[in-house]
Amino acid sequence: MRRVYLSGCKIQENFLYIKGETLHYVKNVLRLVPGDVFAGFDGSGWEYILEIKNIHNSIIETRVKEKRKSFETESCLEIILCLSLTKNRIFDRVIEKAAEIGVKQIVPVQTTRSIIEIKKKEIENKMKRWRKILSEGSKVSGRPEIPDIIEPLSFKDAVNVKTDYSIFFWEQAENPLKDVFKNIKSVLGFKIKIFIGPEGGFTQEEAEIAKNSGFFIVSLGKRVLRVETAATVALGIILYQYGVK
Repeated sequence: MRRVYLSGCKIQENFLYIKGETLHYVKNVLRLVPGDVFAGFDGSGWEYILEIKNIHNSIIETRVKEKRKSFETESCLEIILCLSLTKNRIFDRVIEKAAEIGVKQIVPVQTTRSIIEIKKKEIENKMKRWRKILSEGSKVSGRPEIPDIIEPLSFKDAVNVKTDYSIFFWEQAENPLKDVFKNIKSVLGFKIKIFIGPEGGFTQEEAEIAKNSGFFIVSLGKRVLRVETAATVALGIILYQYGVK
């Protein structure tokens, strides 16, 4: 069954009215017609089974056949991905995969070697784009929730984001990720943040700040990995270790 992210839609009793970008997607991309049934989700954990009743130029009227709270695809582990600002296409690709994999929150981080620096006037458009990418990633993987993303933080502010555990991936680290597992209690529902560096990697000073803040400083092996590869591998390993119900 088709799954559609319901952006800016309105519910009245047993009917849900679709407008804007979602209307365009349903009408012109999916080319659904009256009588068709699809699943809609709004990013809050609710999912709706909808039957199209009428399609107009500015609104689509659907009947809510079923409304259900759907958490079965969500991980019991709460991961916060602190991702260094990189080239746009790389950053976009990483957060899309993070949404598919099951990350709860994305924190864009301005690091010493970040190639780009986002200006205040650009933040609103960037946030809009990122949220759209995250909604697409959630839709593809069947998640009822969309990861949260906050405005970019400085490295020091991102380090101070409160979690139960923190992992700092650094290519110069001596300890492998598997050593961390000995120090993390395998209990359900804990919160963990992981730091992934930019194309040029983290600096020695940033690694020292993370170490002094109680982070586990680890590597993913002797090979140098691209940002998108490192992020996907790190998330996959951690979710396999702790996030499978």
